[in-house]
Amino acid sequence: MSIEGRVGNGEKAPGFRHLPKSAVVKETLPILRDGRWLYYRAPALHWKYSRQLQDKIDKKIEINDPTNYQIVIVSNPQNDHDYAAELYVNLTESEIGKDKITEYTAIPYPGDIEDRVKILNDKVPETVFIVASPITPEDYVMVNRLASKYRKYPEVKKIILIAPFMGGQREDKNAKLKKETGEIIFTEQAMTAASNIEILSQNFDEIKNFETHSSGAPAWAAEYKISFAAISLWKLMVNKFKEGLAELGEVFNPKEYTFIRPDKGRNMGAKKIQEYLEIENRVNFEKDRDPISGDLFFKDLIPSQIKNIKNKNLLLYDDEAASFKTMKGVVKKLVEANAGVKSITIMLGHARLTKDSTWEKNITEIIKMAESKNIRIKFYISDSREPLNNNIFSYAKERGKMFEFVGVTPLIIQVIKEGIRQQNLWRKGSLLTDQIIQARTLEDELEED
Repeated sequence: MSIEGRVGNGEKAPGFRHLPKSAVVKETLPILRDGRWLYYRAPALHWKYSRQLQDKIDKKIEINDPTNYQIVIVSNPQNDHDYAAELYVNLTESEIGKDKITEYTAIPYPGDIEDRVKILNDKVPETVFIVASPITPEDYVMVNRLASKYRKYPEVKKIILIAPFMGGQREDKNAKLKKETGEIIFTEQAMTAASNIEILSQNFDEIKNFETHSSGAPAWAAEYKISFAAISLWKLMVNKFKEGLAELGEVFNPKEYTFIRPDKGRNMGAKKIQEYLEIENRVNFEKDRDPISGDLFFKDLIPSQIKNIKNKNLLLYDDEAASFKTMKGVVKKLVEANAGVKSITIMLGHARLTKDSTWEKNITEIIKMAESKNIRIKFYISDSREPLNNNIFSYAKERGKMFEFVGVTPLIIQVIKEGIRQQNLWRKGSLLTDQIIQARTLEDELEED
């Protein structure tokens, strides 16, 4: 039966083969036009459905011995540019897990483009935790190959992917909405966010991803009956930020701060930080995009916004940075307001960073603009992935304490421990519930245990 036929009876969500219509937030469902489902918004799951899906997985997969597990780190432990080295040391020196951390090798066949993959020190546990930050299409295939080996062992019951970063989530729609006319236009774009999840669906039961860029990833995972927890880095960032203030001998006072959002409602991690720190003042930036060049133009701050930043410390959060172009536009408007801003703290979930020097040029301009007004500036960047341009580390070193790299290892270990005790992250007993970045309706909250 066709997808259209299934949807006709109202049981399945439009554009999906398996998800019930009640699972997806209504406003994010696609429309059918000319034989195509047009996704002009990234589909988003209801909190309640995610909780129920995890319950079903836990009920279906019965783990006899939760301590019988193995951890696979898919990265070179000698790599100093992501979480791998710190995580490897922490796990090998701690009491978490009785089996060795596995290592994988990929050896090319002589004179060939194919390779032979091995997993060293592998055991036959009930649960497997694979820690990896897949970025390229090849990464997704490789991670799935590793999981496939474990899936061939009958005793292995559950395979969990812990992904500090997942690439390919920017392409999560195949249409766009013209706000001026309300017209929905097909863009001919392939939705990489969906196809990457489909690759992983062959062998994974659960995915835990940090600072998820698109709500579409959890939705497509649910389509393949995979539980997908989108976990924010906001708490790690806040802790590091407070440590930085303590080193300066300063005590955080929310009344002295204003929270800046580069794009109104851009990500839920920003909202979590503002609420946790009890910062009342907030400024949402509005931007326009040139339809031809694609360049961004930020509107000047209005008097009420200038009043909100006057003589304040400013705090910004963004889920990732590639060129720092957006952040440069925001800082430019903040500096031009001549509001006596004391400091600007920029927190970044993921350091994608362009291969060329665009990011370096933009960061340098950001620093110069701040220093021209005697504004103290500080960057906090996570080690969730290997940046495309590693020059950021030498650049940061030259500027001393202006840059701090935030390790995600504590969060990875916490996720593993929650997995060992088979905790549903969408339930109140979880230590990570407040870090899940997924919208909750009033109905979700009332029905939560």
